[in-house]
Amino acid sequence: MMKKIPFFVLSSMMVASLLTGCGVTDTNTGATPKDPEQKETEVIAGEIVKDATITNEGNGLVKVVFTVDNQTADVVKIDLSSGLSVDYILYDSAGNKMYQLSEETLATLALQTIELKQGEKFEEEIEIGALPAGDYSIDVFLNNGEKANEVKKQFTVSNDSMYQRIQAEYVKKDGSLIEIAFGEEKLTYRLTDFAAEQLNELAPGPVDFIYHERVDLQTIERFIPVEGLTYVKTEKSVLEVNDQLVKTLEKVKESKSSTPLEGLEPFEVFALYMYTQAGEDYETLYYFYPEGALNISVEQFVKEGKDVTNTENTQAFMKKLNEVRDFSVITKGEEGRVIFKQDGDVSNLTFQMVKQNGIWHVHPMPLQ
Repeated sequence: MMKKIPFFVLSSMMVASLLTGCGVTDTNTGATPKDPEQKETEVIAGEIVKDATITNEGNGLVKVVFTVDNQTADVVKIDLSSGLSVDYILYDSAGNKMYQLSEETLATLALQTIELKQGEKFEEEIEIGALPAGDYSIDVFLNNGEKANEVKKQFTVSNDSMYQRIQAEYVKKDGSLIEIAFGEEKLTYRLTDFAAEQLNELAPGPVDFIYHERVDLQTIERFIPVEGLTYVKTEKSVLEVNDQLVKTLEKVKESKSSTPLEGLEPFEVFALYMYTQAGEDYETLYYFYPEGALNISVEQFVKEGKDVTNTENTQAFMKKLNEVRDFSVITKGEEGRVIFKQDGDVSNLTFQMVKQNGIWHVHPMPLQ
């Protein structure tokens, strides 16, 4: 579904400005490129150079300037498929796609052609707003269907941003307001017009969103699509597994392999792992990991698990985990994550998993 460009993704969508070979901006931005100024020295033909510069403007706003510089000896023509000259895909620090401009922008379908003479440069400026503090990466490219023309950049949004990002559960909508649940706690948020339009395509359940901390009422600026995200709410402790999982655990113990885990979903493997650890059955726990991933023998693993300090830490952890009822599960390819927050903790905990030979295993360093 095509959407109007949101106000917080402020693309100037300026008509390309064309710079002459000496670097002077052509102020007639809608006109045909000017001839480059004559030079006394011979121009050495090179290649078409694409680049992007990113400037942190503060308060969650960055400016991206994308350029295409014709350093060849020929006139270069670039055919674009729509009125949107430049597109971009934004990724968060974990490499997850946040959004793509062309998927949220209503652009004309009229074809257009950019013509660059030798030494001329195409330039377009885009502003991206409502970004929480943190690290990002971006692919910027001409909207001509050629992946090879993309420019990859990384940048950081400073801590002065007023925006924050969080995952929770969408409960219900009431007009321009939405109820979001954080475990047992429920909060009400206002929606921007763009977020309200996005919500029309979302069902109650797990959501990932960016919001603005306001004095009167927090406002959701936009929802971030999360591929492979599911929300699990348990009626009882995750440490109370069903009989079927207990039987699976017995098979793991008997076979001394992870083969019986085949067919289990990531959350089931997570629950069974925690159940096994809570029971201090470290020998069986050893087989939840990919074969050879731990680089230690099962005997050494058991010895370390039963260390006095580790035992105390595990018991304290399990006591808090026993009270958790809300979990988010994200699967992406061969990687899986179970995200949850324990009472009294400021940040979420992430339990990492990997899929190997069709079986979900526990990552060698599971908790982050």
